[in-house]
Amino acid sequence: MERRRYVAGAGTILTLGIAGCTGGGSEENGESENSGGESDDSSDSDATANPEATEALESAGEDLDEALDLILDEIDNAWAYSSTDASISTGGVETALESANASIEEANEAATTDTQREWVSELELVAEFVDQFLDIIVIVGEGINQISTSISYENNSRYEDAADSLSDAGATFEEANSQIDGLNETFAELGDGTDTGVDYAEAEDAIDELDELISGYLLAMEAGIPFDRGLADYNTAYEAFQAEDYGTAANIFGDALEHLEEAESMYRTGEEEVTQSLRDTFITQTCYTGKYVEITELMMEASEEADAGNFGEARNLADEANAVSVETCG
Repeated sequence: MERRRYVAGAGTILTLGIAGCTGGGSEENGESENSGGESDDSSDSDATANPEATEALESAGEDLDEALDLILDEIDNAWAYSSTDASISTGGVETALESANASIEEANEAATTDTQREWVSELELVAEFVDQFLDIIVIVGEGINQISTSISYENNSRYEDAADSLSDAGATFEEANSQIDGLNETFAELGDGTDTGVDYAEAEDAIDELDELISGYLLAMEAGIPFDRGLADYNTAYEAFQAEDYGTAANIFGDALEHLEEAESMYRTGEEEVTQSLRDTFITQTCYTGKYVEITELMMEASEEADAGNFGEARNLADEANAVSVETCG
């Protein structure tokens, strides 16, 4: 991803000197120097920009730029769905934002012109935007950790626990999703960046990407939960089958089939709804769920045949299920 530059330059400050008198100070036509009706009030053009404020504002802009770049790096990392390597680290962002806020406060105290004060206000809003973005990224990180926990459960065939972890992750991503509107509202207050040199168009792209990321994760959780519950039921049914409790096995294989068919439908629908970054994952999961649907159907039929005393047919169906189980996806 091309790195965004939100606050590069952070605007240009105009330093205007006080106009001096070039005449000898004599009056013409009997009028004084103030005969033009000029106000005695001081205006922005009569003040000199404080270089210390300018320096602090430039420093704040650099820190905010760094914070946003780091946030975008974390969005890139967050796309690594279904990998325990997907993680969020916000220490650098927090440090840069803290430094920016300190510089903004320093500039606010030292500002001497309206232009500098407007610059302060703009960067305060940018800092608020970054802070809101950071809050959402932190929540996304919590959701990713819950997915990693689910994957660990899956690797140990603890599918009910895996489904519960995915359910927790789904609630976490819903929380992150609920804060997108607030982020958009703050962005809307930033204007178009014409007077500051800030490229807000790229900031808007970043919001869109974050929105797509969260939406993709939510779809993955919605499909993954019935998939794991289906696998949990399948294992329970298979244990009953091995124990020759064929009637119970048939019933529980039926429960597993319902979960797996639901998951397969969700993954197949999601293929068209997620971005390219997650599409391959959904296509692969559609294949796996389809395979388990076929296996479960065969084992349910084998259980029903065995329960009816047709053991030869039950054995053939179980062998067919085993053949399907060794087929690969992706």
